[in-house]
Amino acid sequence: SFDRKTNKLIQVVDCKLVNVTGELDAKFLLYKEKIDIQVVNQKEITITNNKINYILRKTRFHRVTAIEIFTYDRMSYFIDFQNEVIWNSVIDHLLKRVKCSNFQPKLSFSSYFHTFNFTNLWRQREISNFEYLMHINILSGRSFNDLSQYPFLPWILTDYHSPKLDLNDESIYRPLCKPVGALDSSNLKKIQK
Repeated sequence: SFDRKTNKLIQVVDCKLVNVTGELDAKFLLYKEKIDIQVVNQKEITITNNKINYILRKTRFHRVTAIEIFTYDRMSYFIDFQNEVIWNSVIDHLLKRVKCSNFQPKLSFSSYFHTFNFTNLWRQREISNFEYLMHINILSGRSFNDLSQYPFLPWILTDYHSPKLDLNDESIYRPLCKPVGALDSSNLKKIQK
């Protein structure tokens, strides 16, 4: 239930809504208890503050001008602002209004990542390898919404030809102590020179 009388508009800025198909011209409207994203010729997106799980700092073309908002209903919105001045203004307003413990946009990746204790959870086998790698990918700035920063997982197999794999056979796994480029002996010699 959104009360327009008590929920005044705080800020309106132009932005781009980034998704896997490209970027869309939009307006970012920040209210006291919600965010609206008005995309040109599309239905308005409304995110109430109590639905926000994470707000993460993102880069776009190597500039800190974007955020990605993740909601409890597993939606995410990658929003790129025109420049760092506008980004800082939006962040300052969000910090005052959005009470979300997973919102620390001015921390470096490593500082922010360590606040979650994911490495210890992974070491204790409380989260899977996949979950750990996804946390690293997303918190380090990768996004399913931006193809230039899409999450990645390391190659671990060497056998891509057998019709069946025996997962207990250690020979099907690549040695993780070497980078992918050094797996071929001729490439390894080039790298070592």
